[in-house]
Amino acid sequence: DLYSMPAPGGTFDAIGWGQQYDPSSPYTSGYQFFPRTSADIIGATLIIPSIHFNEVMTENNSTIMDDNNEYDAWVEIYNAESNGVDLGGYYLSDDAANLTKYQVPAGQFGTTVPAGGFLLVWVDGDDTQGALHTSFDIAGSNSGDLYLTAGDGMTVVDTISYTSPGADLSYGASPDGSDNMMAFVNGPTPLMSNAFSSIIELDNGFITIYPNPVSTTLHLEVNGTNLSNYEVFDLTGRVVRFGSFESETVLDVQSLPAGTYSLRVVTEMGREHVKFIKF
Repeated sequence: DLYSMPAPGGTFDAIGWGQQYDPSSPYTSGYQFFPRTSADIIGATLIIPSIHFNEVMTENNSTIMDDNNEYDAWVEIYNAESNGVDLGGYYLSDDAANLTKYQVPAGQFGTTVPAGGFLLVWVDGDDTQGALHTSFDIAGSNSGDLYLTAGDGMTVVDTISYTSPGADLSYGASPDGSDNMMAFVNGPTPLMSNAFSSIIELDNGFITIYPNPVSTTLHLEVNGTNLSNYEVFDLTGRVVRFGSFESETVLDVQSLPAGTYSLRVVTEMGREHVKFIKF
């Protein structure tokens, strides 16, 4: 069994092993030996998880900073699985002739894409800054290709052919993980779903928000339910507002910095994400 990954199939050799045992007296549950990551498995039938390149930004001038407070190029990876997928042992490259250009180190903190969630990899050419910083750089690139390859160095898990819509704009899939690619000219959505409605007044029978873009006061109406909870996220995924309301509410956003935000509303009818712009 692999940590955060499906078990490999078939007969295989392994070059790296981990172990665990029952730590509680009377220590009768035995020992387990297992490969640490997919990179340690040789000759296995790889089970490829459903992970995808989801969004790319090559001209990140002011959208989102990395863990070193730098505005670098990034690619977002989306995990469509019901379990987290650890990218440790996987390769990223911008060259089809060299799929093993950068390998995400195994056993590092923060390299797991959560179930149904997103993870950013900084394509900045400085892998000394951490496991999620590649050895190659796509900053300023007008177009190109990216490859995500399994730990065997040969099995391509996903590819994306991207173009740059311009400074602080991104290109990616909508809906998440699909082959339907587009330029997100209304604003990027790092660490958030790409399945947003256009930046207009939204009325889908579940939630209505207006005006959008907004300067001071955002009006929200939830139809057909008595109680709703909401959260507002910034582009780093941080919750900046939360609360509950009945049928109609007014959300004061005047103190929020200008930028793009995600509003998540949860009611007895389900869950809905919409995007709004604060100016």
